[in-house]
Amino acid sequence: MRRAPRMRLCLALSLVLGAAACTNPDSGHPEASPSGGVSSVSPDGIPYAQITIESPVEMPFEPYYQRVTAGLQKLADSVDFDQEKKRIERFELFIAECMGGRGFAYYPEPLEIDLEEEAEEVSLPAPGVRLGIPWLPATLAEAERFGYGISPPRPDDGPSEEPLAGPALQNRNYRDGLSSQAQREYDIALLGYHDYESAANPDPSACWLLALENHPADAGPDMSFLEPFDEMGGVTLVEITFDDQMRERRVPGPGSVYGDSRILALNDQYTACVTGFADSTWDLSEVSDPNSMIGLASSTAPDGSRFDWAAAGGAVALDAIPTEQQTLVGSEIEIAIAVADFKCRQETDYVNQFAAVLVDIETKHLQQYGEELDRALAQLEELLANL
Repeated sequence: MRRAPRMRLCLALSLVLGAAACTNPDSGHPEASPSGGVSSVSPDGIPYAQITIESPVEMPFEPYYQRVTAGLQKLADSVDFDQEKKRIERFELFIAECMGGRGFAYYPEPLEIDLEEEAEEVSLPAPGVRLGIPWLPATLAEAERFGYGISPPRPDDGPSEEPLAGPALQNRNYRDGLSSQAQREYDIALLGYHDYESAANPDPSACWLLALENHPADAGPDMSFLEPFDEMGGVTLVEITFDDQMRERRVPGPGSVYGDSRILALNDQYTACVTGFADSTWDLSEVSDPNSMIGLASSTAPDGSRFDWAAAGGAVALDAIPTEQQTLVGSEIEIAIAVADFKCRQETDYVNQFAAVLVDIETKHLQQYGEELDRALAQLEELLANL
């Protein structure tokens, strides 16, 4: 059973980066340039939409993010890729022997990528304060021309993996040649489960799980000292640093800044303003802040129609929703919604007010936890100095 190259890399880096090694650092939206504009545009010269903006002020947490990011990058650079490659080879041979003992064939799959080369492609969060507010042009004239811009191409468009070959193809062909009952037994022997319902409680004697026990990755350095933020919402500093959504919220904990009474009041002012600018055909039932406004724009087709979720009756595949009802295409109605958003951000001084609340919250958190966090980062830097 073939594992994608990114999963291979996660095996190598997960010890020093935890789950961060397996997160996607690129949200699919271009980053803002230092001037506040977008650095990526379509072939037609239309800006690609982005769901975050640069903060107008420096945030108190940012120096800590940058120190942790630099430290984790150095830890990632210290991984012994030759040793990891040998471990994966032993891991695969163990699975083959284990499966053979249960009456099945399994062909050890060699590492098909250069781990060191792949590691260079795992980018850690770039310095700079991002706020979870959708980008708009700097001027009303540009907003009236471009709106939010258009949705960038989806990174998963086209084939997601290279065609199977070698042992990976042999494994798939072997399984495909088994009867339905034998396929079920094969899956349980290999992975410990056969279907979604049983995946939550896999058989612990599965060859894959036994291989993990017998050929685990190096335990790596003890990073427990990087958890002083546990009392600040039940998350670790590493998770705060790498979780894009949490980073945009800037404050750890469920709901974070969006549950603050000052932001709630700000959003009340904002939605009242939007109501005054809105066209009577817009569906404002779910509009509560700038994020929901870009959601309204992307889900409204040029003719004003929206996907009928109630009629769909539950989960719907994206392919079943018309493109113009789930993406930004630069239509007149999208631009009108963006212009209303632009005017109401100006009227309420939304971005500056939002940032001011964040500065206050982060400052208070650091007053309470700053000394502990400084000690933790000092331990991290001492560990790095001894690598």
